[in-house]
Amino acid sequence: MLSRLVTCIILAVSFLPASALLRMSRDQVLDTLDRYLTEQSVYDARARQRVQAKVRRLSTLTGAARQQLQEDIISDYMHINVDSALLQLARAEAAATDSAARMRLRFMRLEAYPIKGMLHTSLLEFEKIDPATLPESVKPVYFRCASQVNDYARDMYDQPQYKRNFINVSRMMMDSLMNHVPRDSFMYRYYKASSRIISPEGAEAVAEMTVMLDSLSRDERIYARIAGEIGNYYATNHRNTERAEFYYALSAISDILTGNNEATSLHRLGKLLYDRGDVERAMRYLTVSLQRSVSSGVRIRALEIAEALPLVIAANRLHDASQRSRLEMLLAIIGIVAVLLIVAVVVLWRQRMKLGRMRRMLSKRHQEKDRYIRQLLSLCAAYLQAMTDMNRLTTRKLKAKQYQDLLEQLESGKMVRSQLQAFNTIFDDAFLKNYPDFIPGVNRLLQPDKRFVEADYENGMNTELRLLAFIWLGVDDSQEIAKFLGLSVNSVYTYRNRLKSRALSKDTFEADLRRHSAAAL
Repeated sequence: MLSRLVTCIILAVSFLPASALLRMSRDQVLDTLDRYLTEQSVYDARARQRVQAKVRRLSTLTGAARQQLQEDIISDYMHINVDSALLQLARAEAAATDSAARMRLRFMRLEAYPIKGMLHTSLLEFEKIDPATLPESVKPVYFRCASQVNDYARDMYDQPQYKRNFINVSRMMMDSLMNHVPRDSFMYRYYKASSRIISPEGAEAVAEMTVMLDSLSRDERIYARIAGEIGNYYATNHRNTERAEFYYALSAISDILTGNNEATSLHRLGKLLYDRGDVERAMRYLTVSLQRSVSSGVRIRALEIAEALPLVIAANRLHDASQRSRLEMLLAIIGIVAVLLIVAVVVLWRQRMKLGRMRRMLSKRHQEKDRYIRQLLSLCAAYLQAMTDMNRLTTRKLKAKQYQDLLEQLESGKMVRSQLQAFNTIFDDAFLKNYPDFIPGVNRLLQPDKRFVEADYENGMNTELRLLAFIWLGVDDSQEIAKFLGLSVNSVYTYRNRLKSRALSKDTFEADLRRHSAAAL
């Protein structure tokens, strides 16, 4: 009965005009977003059904109409599931009969590469292309895809000089794209406003984009894009956090309605809420955005979100610790009152029951936080494994004398190493802060002359301690640990045997370690 009521509320809100949202306050829009998130699976299913209906129509079409529909399907899948988009791309490339179609499909493939983590590959490929040599029917796709790839690069690079370069290239591509769009069309107005938003005329561009939003339906993908750009403007240029949160929330609502799993606005909204101090909501938004990015294969966003999630988890744990301290103080006061006011035994008994429920709730929340950490680690390990596979593939191409991919191989190797280092840094920092008694607990199980020196690991752990940390967390499978640490399974077995040889009790060392972990919780 309750689920039906929630569904009815969501459907009722979804039929409100788009302008109604623009008249809401920031808090009202956030509450509306929360309601949509409870029904996101419904909208995701509808988005998949719409694309599948287009796929079924392909068999009824031929020639240019079929080609156009294939490209539309690929564009739709880019926002729903990248692997499905790449599969449709492969089918379209195999069926393409003219060079212009093959060129457009090639550019769409280059647009998809950054989403799968191959940003550098796309950038290099676009640098090799002279747009002046392209047919007129291909240029709009080229400029659109090149602009999008440079936008991805802008989001990935923190150095100001690189970021400015990618912004300039993206805007240059956007300006060129405008020459191939009818001047009286909506998209021309949008491209023109988007190109002015980072200029001194940014305020006028934002005003024009706000008018555009008022004329759009929230279930149009362009609505999310425009609202997201307005949110970026307020977040970066004017530091107006409340307005940025408002428009990011509008964009996130539109993403849910259209089944867009990239979840860029939702995770940026989560980071702003974390800075504001709304840790619980930030945790929920970041977790949902991470789940949506991973489910759709959007690795470029999953990595960005995963870097922010440990900070929110750590802040949430600090909040829980402070709340626990206050609860313990309250319990002490209640104990004193119980001694002094025996006549109020019933009231005190009820209060203790309430505190017991709150402790169980806190225990459950701790279990959930540990589960989030394991999910984060699994995602990071999967990403590292994918980067390693890409490095091996590039090596094979080099042996096959495919020199064009040489630079990609070198860059991929660098990415694997940097991601492994970043993973270790995030893991060490989060784990040691959440389990400060970890190293002392390990040392109590080791022989006195073979213990770890705690001062040596204040800023990070070595491989042996990281292996023990995973066992501490309950990860016992050597293959899974090997993925996390970037080692072979044999190396993991070697480390485990070496650590057991240093223990006071070799046979029960790992079981004793897990018991210490349970006691720490």
